Amino acid sequence: MKIKPKQENCNGIPYDFFDQNSNSICFMLSGTGYSYEKPVLYYSRLLLLELGYDVIQINYSFEQQLFEQESQAISNMVYSVVNPIVEHCLRTKPYTNAIYIGKSLGTLPIIDFYMQQSSLIPTRYILLTPLLSLDHTMANLLDKQAFLAIGTADPHFSQEK
Repeated sequence: MKIKPKQENCNGIPYDFFDQNSNSICFMLSGTGYSYEKPVLYYSRLLLLELGYDVIQINYSFEQQLFEQESQAISNMVYSVVNPIVEHCLRTKPYTNAIYIGKSLGTLPIIDFYMQQSSLIPTRYILLTPLLSLDHTMANLLDKQAFLAIGTADPHFSQEK
């Protein structure tokens, strides 16, 4: 299956829109230095396209100084970049369900914001190598439902948490 994305832009942030004229949408948020063409996100995209989802891959990048801030400030920054695109896409079509897939840095706005909000449509969350070592991340995951995948060798893995 070869679907070419439309190159879109919202508030100066580019994103790839794989439009299948679906009523289901997936938002993909990558990690720092982890492109959408690397295996875990590439194969996730292929699966969602095969399942008939429209897929949005948000192509953000941040200056290194961002990562010198508190983790909550980093999460706020990523959310402020991502959310206008999410809101724009959800306004353009009457989607009936959504999936958020985040990898590493991309899991922060999902955990800290999208999982904390009530959604008008059924929404699922997939967290790939989330930053579990951050206290606010763990606090925001309590009593939430998501698929979480992390390896024991990941620097953010914590057996206790």
